[in-house]
Amino acid sequence: MLTETGSTTDAGPLVAELLDRWRENPVTFASPWLAYAAPSIFALGRAEHLAKTAKLAPMRTRWLDAALALAGNPAEAARIYAQIGSLPDEAHARLRAAEALAAAGRRQEADEELSLALDFYRAVGATRYVREGEVLLAAR
Repeated sequence: MLTETGSTTDAGPLVAELLDRWRENPVTFASPWLAYAAPSIFALGRAEHLAKTAKLAPMRTRWLDAALALAGNPAEAARIYAQIGSLPDEAHARLRAAEALAAAGRRQEADEELSLALDFYRAVGATRYVREGEVLLAAR
């Protein structure tokens, strides 16, 4: 929530502590907790810290694969979250994918990802994310 509300100064130490504790105790499986943390990890520029820590994990999980994909290939992260059945995480990844695709000039693909994200956000009444998606949609 801190990164979503712009409180990155407060979020930074918490994300660092989370990743440090996971590194100290890597037997903890990468499970849904990582999907909750991944957006903040990447928003704070800690993707490399996550990747290094993930190498210590005793077992790869789809949660881990999706979190790692979120940094460089959010469309792949969305696909993995869809397989898991985590609709909110899938929608978030699709919104990030739409941003990246639009920035790369791949508007049709961006619109496809954005449409799927907005379908979810509208269905659950997530107006903040609907507005964010609509701004991206209007930036055609």
